[in-house]
Amino acid sequence: MRLLLCLLGLLAVACGPVPEATPTPVPPVTWEGTGTSDTARAVLPAGDYVIRWQTRPIAAGCPLVGFLIRAGDATHAIQFGGTPDGATRVTSLAAGRYYATVAAGECGWTVVVEVAH
Repeated sequence: MRLLLCLLGLLAVACGPVPEATPTPVPPVTWEGTGTSDTARAVLPAGDYVIRWQTRPIAAGCPLVGFLIRAGDATHAIQFGGTPDGATRVTSLAAGRYYATVAAGECGWTVVVEVAH
């Protein structure tokens, strides 16, 4: 009987503390390309993020300019870049499907969006 009450959550004292749910880790989103293009869409949960970018080759002639855009809502695009490599923090990003529009001249580029720690 005690086990049944414990399983039903009616006897918490005898069952011990209920473990807290572990949040599901959000894997980084990595996009790669060359020149100017839009990336594939990726689902991002709400939260704080870091956007990192790097051009190939890393040179003064290869500054990257990009915008992180919520699909269907381009009015709130988040600009990043301006240099061949770097990072910027985004706080309180709304949950949604996002993509990046990236321009880096004739250079290759990588953009990574990951949860801020």
